[in-house]
Amino acid sequence: MESRCLQKFELHYFFSDDSHSMDALVRNDCERELLALFKECSEILGIKCNVESEAFSEGGLKEVWNFLGTPQVALVVAVLALVMSRYPPTDSERNAADEKLLELQTEEARLNIEKLKLELKKLKEDKENQEALEIISDEVVKSSKVLVRRSNFYEKAIRYEKISNVSYTHLNFENIPVSPSINIDRDAFRFFIIYSKALKPINIEDAEIEIVSPVLKAGNYKWKGIYEDEVITFAMSDGDFRYQVQSKQVAFQNGSTITCVLEIQRKLDETGEIVITGYAVTTVIGKYDSTQSLQTPQGKAYKQAKKYAESQQDLFGK
Repeated sequence: MESRCLQKFELHYFFSDDSHSMDALVRNDCERELLALFKECSEILGIKCNVESEAFSEGGLKEVWNFLGTPQVALVVAVLALVMSRYPPTDSERNAADEKLLELQTEEARLNIEKLKLELKKLKEDKENQEALEIISDEVVKSSKVLVRRSNFYEKAIRYEKISNVSYTHLNFENIPVSPSINIDRDAFRFFIIYSKALKPINIEDAEIEIVSPVLKAGNYKWKGIYEDEVITFAMSDGDFRYQVQSKQVAFQNGSTITCVLEIQRKLDETGEIVITGYAVTTVIGKYDSTQSLQTPQGKAYKQAKKYAESQQDLFGK
């Protein structure tokens, strides 16, 4: 039977007024974000553990969570302290706009973490252990869910003016620090906050949309169509095609379909999940039904520009 292990994670709030109390709603909001982050980190690392809270103590205010599980639970706690304190290295990561931040759930990334965990077991020197932990933490913190939960924590903390700084400490079962505490000053909270949760749109080329409700008059109205068996509303951002429709150069009937460049707009919600916020057709390539089949001038120009760009890539070997 595999042995069980108890490790502890301590969060220490320091207050500017030397008090030992904290607004209960703020404290509960911060705890909720941290517990969600704990759960996400343990799932990413593939390490199961139970988390229990201890009675908090003074000295500012200290929260302690007990992590009970296999000996690997120590890795979870060690990584948590680093995840909460690793500064985003680039603006794109800070804003969660870089697509690479959303790829942690792929099999390749999971295998990368598994490889790092195996390497960590082989390391003996403390310095090497720390370097491996930092590499693992850098992988974990690429998760959109981890980024958003961490952002939520610091956003709630920065709104509570009496918090001057926070620190994180990995403790063993005897409350002895396993590694030095990591301190984050209030002035640095803002670096962890994601101020814009909008993501780079996805462009689907040659998307097929069966038109359900075209817009036949001028105005900022949304079209309705069926895309991949789902009814969607979308903005017709192709001004040339709008004019062709409104001037009756293009007519629609039951079953009319357009091929187009479809832009899918997305953002991260408050839990770090990716949600679709809207659709827009940026270029109509063609329109087809039982009576009419045409390629639009703008669609022809788009195809030619794409073909030229691809030929240039082939020419320069990129």
